[in-house]
Amino acid sequence: MTSVTSLTSAAQAPQPTGSQSSLISSDFQTFLKMLTTQMQNQDPLNPMESTEFATQLATFSGVEQQVRTNAWLEQIAGGGGAGGLTTLSGLIGMEAELPTPARFAGSPLTLRASVPPGAASAQLIIRDATGQEVARQDWARTSGEVTWAGSSASGTPLPQGEYFFSVEARDASGALREAPVTHLAAIKEVRLSAEGAGLLVLSNGSEIPANAALALRRP
Repeated sequence: MTSVTSLTSAAQAPQPTGSQSSLISSDFQTFLKMLTTQMQNQDPLNPMESTEFATQLATFSGVEQQVRTNAWLEQIAGGGGAGGLTTLSGLIGMEAELPTPARFAGSPLTLRASVPPGAASAQLIIRDATGQEVARQDWARTSGEVTWAGSSASGTPLPQGEYFFSVEARDASGALREAPVTHLAAIKEVRLSAEGAGLLVLSNGSEIPANAALALRRP
């Protein structure tokens, strides 16, 4: 699959409003000040790896893209009417990145997460709708995506339904850190709610507001 595409390749997306642009710019300046302070005050005998700074920059870039994505989706989701539906139709066939929980409908789920820098090992934790752990599997530290086939820890197929996911990472000292997980689902249909808001119908049968997507990409 290809990497996440910019929204302008999916449809002609408007730029963020003045207030949104100002917020992004302000947040970025604050981030740079924090990063500079962090570099100036690090332990000279145990400096941070350059990869950690790169990870922080990449994380902020991802947040900025998400802000732009949400602004665009909120605009088209609230547009209503045939015009809004026509705009949404350009999303059919694309994959939406969504926060968990995710609905397992019998087909493998593609999950995404960023393993914390410095992790010596990482595992994907799967919990059912009651919060009970039903499975776990290794997550490669160099991979941003894994596929979960819908099996329990013993390899038994699990029933269809809603599942929660997280990544537990441990560093060399054994300290535990947890990272959130998102999932990818294909958009097979778009429609308007009774209130005129845009809805995305996913391949797993879920129906979500258009502005619930964190990112979009072409499969």
